[in-house]
Amino acid sequence: MKKLNLKNYNIEYLETNLKNLQSNKQIHYNYNGIDFMYNNNDNNKLLILFHGSADLNCKKPIFYGYNIDSNEYDILSFSDPLLKKYKNLELSWFLSTDSFNTIEIIKNVINSIKSKYTNILCHGSSGGGFPSLIISSYFKFDALISNSQIYLSEYWYYKKMKNIVSDIIDIDIEKYIKENGLPKKLYLFQNIYDDEHYNIHYENFKLFLKSNFDCKNVFFREFVREDIGKAIPWYPDVQQYCSWRPKNINWDIDIDEKEFNTYNEIRRGVLKKNHSAQFPEGMKKLNVFYDILCNNGDESK
Repeated sequence: MKKLNLKNYNIEYLETNLKNLQSNKQIHYNYNGIDFMYNNNDNNKLLILFHGSADLNCKKPIFYGYNIDSNEYDILSFSDPLLKKYKNLELSWFLSTDSFNTIEIIKNVINSIKSKYTNILCHGSSGGGFPSLIISSYFKFDALISNSQIYLSEYWYYKKMKNIVSDIIDIDIEKYIKENGLPKKLYLFQNIYDDEHYNIHYENFKLFLKSNFDCKNVFFREFVREDIGKAIPWYPDVQQYCSWRPKNINWDIDIDEKEFNTYNEIRRGVLKKNHSAQFPEGMKKLNVFYDILCNNGDESK
């Protein structure tokens, strides 16, 4: 066993065949090319975490929630292998490729430990919501997602990802849910001031769920974070911006790339505040985890 000096944490590292997962330790494992952090304290409840997008300068692998201190549940945090492989990639939703089946390897990891848990919750926000849905639907775990991209091809970064990873295997989320069924319980949190996700992703997914399932174990939680304001629109390319640019910004008729990029940097900063509001004001994320895992979700409905 060796230690890796990673950017934000220093934990033990171990190549694994899934037969040597250790108790009472937080360890960074690698199994068949998938990095995951497993904080195994022999609890009977498990929180599975998936990260979203990552800045290009962010040290890989990424373990969302690695520093959560909990005595009530164990933590299993996965890192998207494509972000480590492709240095110019910020987001790929844990999708598989023709040559690397990310989802199946993750399933193998979970299969090796799930029998010891009585309650399992998958969580991700933004880009982490999609894999949380996939895994919780397949295993019938609880799922908690917030402000997430659900219809991937409708999201502005999807085309850029496809240009970087040409052999990506997309997943039709509606077809997948119909074939595998809903998670055991599904908690959907959405800030209605998050313009990029509220209508295209949240509202359309909500309509799909209500049209195809009774939704007795689906809990929709819409909230407003007025303290952070409303995001301004995103324009993936200059041509679209020329047609739909805000009237209150004085550009020349011919917009150059530098001006366009400056505008989008401003917009990205505004949305980041908006989009990062995963839950209603005053609601603490760790309390939500605890309520679902330990109180059967009664306080989160």
